[in-house]
Amino acid sequence: KREKYPAVVLAHGAGGNAFLEWVQNWTKRGYIAIAVDLNGTHFTDGDVVNRKQNEAAGRIGVGSFDCVGKDPYDSWTYYGVAQLLAAHSYLRSLEKTDCTRTGIVGISWGGVLSLIAVGVDKRFSAAAIIYSAGFITDDLLGQETGLFADRERKDFYDTWLDPANYLYGTDIPILFHAGLLDGAFSPIQRQRTYRLLHGVVSLAVKQ
Repeated sequence: KREKYPAVVLAHGAGGNAFLEWVQNWTKRGYIAIAVDLNGTHFTDGDVVNRKQNEAAGRIGVGSFDCVGKDPYDSWTYYGVAQLLAAHSYLRSLEKTDCTRTGIVGISWGGVLSLIAVGVDKRFSAAAIIYSAGFITDDLLGQETGLFADRERKDFYDTWLDPANYLYGTDIPILFHAGLLDGAFSPIQRQRTYRLLHGVVSLAVKQ
């Protein structure tokens, strides 16, 4: 019987929660897993409507566009990434964790935060990014909303909040998983994102 186990941090998408089932699915496969609530609220056993604010977790939010032009160190993105790094540190502190095999899985906005996390935390050994990419202001999500028609807003987001600004030199294996009809992150920007990486990149596309 193994004494050490691989571990994984799980980052949900917009409007999600620290899903217990997600953790259970990973633990059944032999991982130590932790799911983080990235909304700045308390976990309420699946009740995502009546959640109370967690004052220690930072800003409540499900995305980072409302942070544009404000203090980046007091933004949903900053607090979300900080929680992922804290969760990673906690996993690595456990006696049963194999610290040479710790990863992160992020979906949608959780994937955006996960890309930033692997860019700033070199302790991760692998990542899986689902329906996410960098270069958001140039992508469908940024263009269709019109939020970044103003050059100053675009420059602010690109500099402080976009994953592409943090990924240079990242050399861990990363799996990108996406669908052809993804309405937020296009294949072009996903390609631009994984070209920043120095490690092994795998891409899975589902129709």
